[in-house]
Amino acid sequence: MEFFLGTSSSSWLRREDVGVPLCVAYPRLAAIKGELPRAVVPWILDSGGFNEVTQRGEYRAAAIDYVRAVRRYADEIGNLRWAACQDWMCEPPALARSGRSVNGHQHLSIDNYITLRGEWGPGSPFVPPLQGNSRDAFLRHVDMYARRGIDLTRAPLVSVGSVCRMQSTSEIGRVLGALASLGLKMHGFGVKTLGLRAFWPFLLSADSQAWSKNARANADDIYIDVPEHTHPRGGKTCSSCHVYALAWRKRMLASLPAAPSHTVMELPGIYGEGRSSLTRAEPPRVRYRPGIPIYSRRSS
Repeated sequence: MEFFLGTSSSSWLRREDVGVPLCVAYPRLAAIKGELPRAVVPWILDSGGFNEVTQRGEYRAAAIDYVRAVRRYADEIGNLRWAACQDWMCEPPALARSGRSVNGHQHLSIDNYITLRGEWGPGSPFVPPLQGNSRDAFLRHVDMYARRGIDLTRAPLVSVGSVCRMQSTSEIGRVLGALASLGLKMHGFGVKTLGLRAFWPFLLSADSQAWSKNARANADDIYIDVPEHTHPRGGKTCSSCHVYALAWRKRMLASLPAAPSHTVMELPGIYGEGRSSLTRAEPPRVRYRPGIPIYSRRSS
């Protein structure tokens, strides 16, 4: 699994002493008035969708303006691996702010992906997003793409959102396990550390900026790994500090268990009840045909 370290500082893109893949949000780059940093590390672009949808109920940037900005970032910053769409999260705060349903947010996410891809043309960097609030909702979203002529099993990568704030780690596993059983190649947006430790083998990549919150809550943690660090104890925290971020990243990745040869993954209910032992080296895939529902018809 490739891990992209989230940062609120675009200047990290040009810092040789950072040296790890980064995730930077569009609003941070959009605020830059002068010259953009030239990236010396690979990075991905987050649309900043959670704050946009939960705080405003919509995106301020039109799709065409977002495409123009991403094209500029790809040319002037360079090293852009891929860009997130202006997708619509399905957490309760996002639904409450927009006044729309989960189904409505899912349709808007697909609409935006199709629009961005069309505006860009060949070689689009935009990754199709999946959103939902339960296993069945995510599976329904896969089927909604299929009805629009988009087979996500053929996509090089699919971003999975709305899982970072799921309260239950087991529910995160149900979602990722069901999607992995279809053969989807996934990036996990902001997956909880506990979720990563349990389910990272289902993901090709993931990102997190949890280190910043952790730095505010545990200001002295840095001295465990970097005793010569200069931030004074009891003074300034490391919530924007690359030294702390890199130490947190190293510790977090070291805590991930080795992938076992077998795991227990829950398949969509329509294909059988209970749980099955599945081989990670040759993961079985649900026989998926676009247009054939792959989720329980019961409400989720």
